[in-house]
Formats: sequence, C-alpha cells, structure tokens
Amino acid sequence: MKRKNNTETCNSSTAHLSRKDQEYLKDRVLWRYSVPLDIVMETNDKEKKRQECIYELVYTEQDFTRDLQYIKEFWIQPIQSSDIVPLERRQEFITNVFWNLTEIEKISSSLSKALTTRQDKHSVIPCIGDIMISHVKNFDPFVTYGAHQMIGKHTFEMEKKMNPRFQQFVMNLERRPESRRLELNGYLTKPTSRLGRYNLLLNSIHQVTPKDHKDYKDIPIAMDLITQFLVQLNHQVGLSDNTFHLQQLSNRILPFKGPELELLNPKRQLVMRGKMKRTKSTSLQLFLFDNYLVVCKVKFVQQLEYYKLYQKPIPLEDLQVSIPNTHQYNESFPITFKNTCTNDQHLTLFTMTDSTRKLWFDTIKKHQQNKHYYLEACG
Repeated sequence: MKRKNNTETCNSSTAHLSRKDQEYLKDRVLWRYSVPLDIVMETNDKEKKRQECIYELVYTEQDFTRDLQYIKEFWIQPIQSSDIVPLERRQEFITNVFWNLTEIEKISSSLSKALTTRQDKHSVIPCIGDIMISHVKNFDPFVTYGAHQMIGKHTFEMEKKMNPRFQQFVMNLERRPESRRLELNGYLTKPTSRLGRYNLLLNSIHQVTPKDHKDYKDIPIAMDLITQFLVQLNHQVGLSDNTFHLQQLSNRILPFKGPELELLNPKRQLVMRGKMKRTKSTSLQLFLFDNYLVVCKVKFVQQLEYYKLYQKPIPLEDLQVSIPNTHQYNESFPITFKNTCTNDQHLTLFTMTDSTRKLWFDTIKKHQQNKHYYLEACG
C-alpha cells in the first residue's frame, strides 16, 4: 500500500514558526501520520511503538544525509570555486576542515536510500537489522573523521581570525535559511554525534521487538559493530588531541634556557593545563606534562596566546605539591609547588575553587606514582 509522503517535513527549520505550528510539525514526523489510518488501527500497540522507533531511525538518517549535502553544496564547493580562501592554502584548508566528509556522506546516503526503499515498500516495516548490519560494516570513515576533528576546528577558527573576507563569508552563510541558524562547527560535529546516536535508536527498536522476531537477533549484532567503532573513535580522538595540543604548544612556548621538554616526542603526554592566580591581578598558565610541570606567563601576539616561562620547569619526580593552611588565606584556595632538588623554586598559587585545587593535587600525585612504578619496573 502506498505511503503518505511527508519526508519533506523531517528536515524543516521550525525556529521561525509559532508554538502551535511547531507542535503540528512535530506530530507530522511520526509513523502514525505517515500511513493510512486503517493500517494504524490494525496494528497492535507494541508494534506501533516499534514502527515509531524505526520511523525515527529512517527520517533522522535522511536529515543527516541532507546536513552533509548542505556542507558540500554551501561550504566546500563555494570555497573551491572562489578566492574566499587564497589559492596557495585553499586545498589544504578544505582538506583540514572537511577531511573525509564526502565519504561519510556517501555512506549515509546509501544507508538512507536502503531504509527509505524498504519504508516505501511496506507501511509496516518488517525489519531493519539486516540493512544496518550490511551498512555498519563500512563505518570506518567515522573513526578517521572523528580523530581529525580538532585539527579541522582549529584550522577553521584560524582562517576566520586572519582572513576578513572568509569571516564575512561565514557570517553571511550562517545567517541564510539553509543553515537553519546553525554554525558550521555545529554541522562538523554531526558525524561523531550521529555515530553515538545509532545505538540509542537501535536500542529503542530492540526493546519493543518480540524475541522471536528476526530483528531481535540482528539489531544487537549491528549495535556491537557500532560499539567497536565508538571504542576505536574514543581511542583515536585521545591520541590525536594529545598530539595536536603538543604540536601547538611546541610553537607557542617561547624559547628558554633549561631542560628540553621534548614536546614532539611520540611518548609525550599533556596531562593537564589551566590558569591559577599569582596575585589578585596576575594569572599564570600551568602545563602538567608527563615529565615536567611548566609555569608560564601569557603573552598575546596577533590575538594568539604565547607562553613565556615564569620559572624553570620542575621535573615530575622532583615536584612536591602541598596544600597550605587555608586559614591564612581567607576564601582563596592556595596550592604550593616546590622543587625538592633546589632551594629557589617554591611557588604558591591560588585556584578559583577547592575542587580545582584538589584535581591538580590528585592528578600530580597519581602521575608521580605511575611514573615511580614504571621506573621500578624498568630498573
């Protein structure tokens, strides 16, 4: 039986509509309004819930595909075909910001087509587990994209800062109706958030699927595959974020006389970073690496932060951290850092909250303990 065609409402922008109109459109994206009434009446309550959950999977995949096509048509193609970004860095900019989004768009488009084709053939969709299993196997590009995402965001923000013409292009485009009042960064996070959302949608379907149904067995298989990709993604994002921050800091910490921090060493880790008060009007930037505690003054050059060492880096194994008597400091939260190998490195700083101070204290102690065990094992 032919279905009602309401897919055009799934991706509509409702921000400018009245509350009544928004409620109307909200109702339209429900399965029971997409099929003839007699089909709804003949379907039992549990199957109705199941069809609503399947319907949500189908139309949200359509939305995801359209969002990726929007990026390609309104961002990538105009930048490629114009001089908004100078030619000498244009292709590198497109690659760094959008990475492999076109691969993900093809994956989503293929999945959406398969789901929609089955939906068009059946008012009551019999199953979707088989479709998900066959398409989820190709989800590797989601991991690749997610691992690169921080670099993309940084490249985009840097171009806006140094290129007034690009900044104007961004402002104009993000005000257009096609953007649905969402900034590009909001669209660039969609692939990683979509990967996480698949299991939520599939779990909702599985919970209302009878145990003797084919989907009851197939859906967990698809969910397990997605979980494996999510684990890979989290691991890769952690590695790439650490590498990215270390590369940035290697260029932002100004040259100094002292020990080599070896920030580009593949084994190096940025454990923690944050600002603390030296006085009421002076703040210092702290970086806790896996080998040193580094304390810096912040300097701004062309709106970018650079860091000048406030004192010599303190080796992690020589670092002593303590919490002074708080009664001496009114409502401030002091924490003291001392180099046990010298007599001239003794610095008390102040955090905004007690929880922040505790986090620094506990993190330092934890990593000192881990390093101690590692050295013992190597010895």
